[in-house]
Amino acid sequence: MLKNISFSLKIIAFFLLVFIWVYTWITYAKLPETVPVHFGIGGKADGFGPKSMNWLLVGISTLMYVFVFYLSRNPQSIFLNLPNSIKENRELTGIIVDVLNALAMVIFAVITYESVQVSLHKMDGLSPISDYVLGLVALFVVGILIYSQLLSKKKSID
Repeated sequence: MLKNISFSLKIIAFFLLVFIWVYTWITYAKLPETVPVHFGIGGKADGFGPKSMNWLLVGISTLMYVFVFYLSRNPQSIFLNLPNSIKENRELTGIIVDVLNALAMVIFAVITYESVQVSLHKMDGLSPISDYVLGLVALFVVGILIYSQLLSKKKSID
């Protein structure tokens, strides 16, 4: 069961990464020479640069995907900062990393899509969707910490 969930999350993250690449490639020629490269707290563009900067987001998304995929395959890596009580369960660790990877790819896909839409004057600014997903990430991390504490207490009782 957990392996199916992990596999599904990997597929979702991969297809979101493919979307990021394809969407950027398809829309690149339509973009103006100057595009928004930074958005303020309210979602309004407040920094601008050449349209080639859109490829930077694609590159960062790809590096993040590859790195987190590596972590999901190597849960004992020193780069994976999870409590030992969770790292002991390899399948659980894989699911946690895969969830975070899928959520990160959702954030990158939303930002990619919406920044292109802003560049083409089809939107005024970024929507709060990426903020909501970041909130989910924060809740997920808090949940992991609480679960880790419960595991630690259970082991100390046994």
